[in-house]
Amino acid sequence: MSHPIIQSMFLHCSAAVELLGEFVVDAYAVEAGLKVATTLHTASGADINIKATGGLGVDVTFGLPVKKQDVITIKSEVLTTVHERGKSEVDTAVTFTGTPR
Repeated sequence: MSHPIIQSMFLHCSAAVELLGEFVVDAYAVEAGLKVATTLHTASGADINIKATGGLGVDVTFGLPVKKQDVITIKSEVLTTVHERGKSEVDTAVTFTGTPR
């Protein structure tokens, strides 16, 4: 009697890229301007089990073990920034009225 051959594979991929652009005026006592931040994110996974059934066939099982599959997510923010000398930087989100979110 031959023994079944079992192969299992789990694949989980995740990546994030953040792009940050700044347009600031740098004076001696204060630095002020705009920042634009964009983040691209992806997360997905797959679970594959392959079992050879004694030379008579192959049993393949495919699953998605990750609860939330993100093919691609894009988030973008526009901020105003002020940094006074000797104080910490203050970033404030810019909101646009009348635009869908």
